Amino acid sequence: MDRNGEVALGSFRLDRLDRELASLLQESRVETVSLAPEAGSQRLRDVIRKGITEEDIFRAVELLIEHGIANVRLYFMVGLPSETEADIDAIIGHGQENKTSRNEDFCRKKELQTHNPQHQSVHPETRYAFSVAAS
Repeated sequence: MDRNGEVALGSFRLDRLDRELASLLQESRVETVSLAPEAGSQRLRDVIRKGITEEDIFRAVELLIEHGIANVRLYFMVGLPSETEADIDAIIGHGQENKTSRNEDFCRKKELQTHNPQHQSVHPETRYAFSVAAS
């Protein structure tokens, strides 16, 4: 940043976001950040060993909003092995809860983007592909 550089990211692990990184993104005028919780419920994140909690997700979104970045994309996978209706409902809940973030004044000034779930295919030769084949 001291040499007039800029930071550009497609997406990154949301549990790696801290104030320093959020400040760098803000200084670089980043407008949109993509985060990938992968699953809506804690149960399913535990099944896929994502290693993040509900609080990690909301902390990351709020940290970005605090730094002026309201275009936050959350990517979720639909169709994971052992997925239930409750897991799908949890994805919808994330959109609603993030939309009514604790930073409501900022969110009213800038449109906080929510997510559009898309079906993802399981990659061959992964433990999830074998799980799908067995079911």
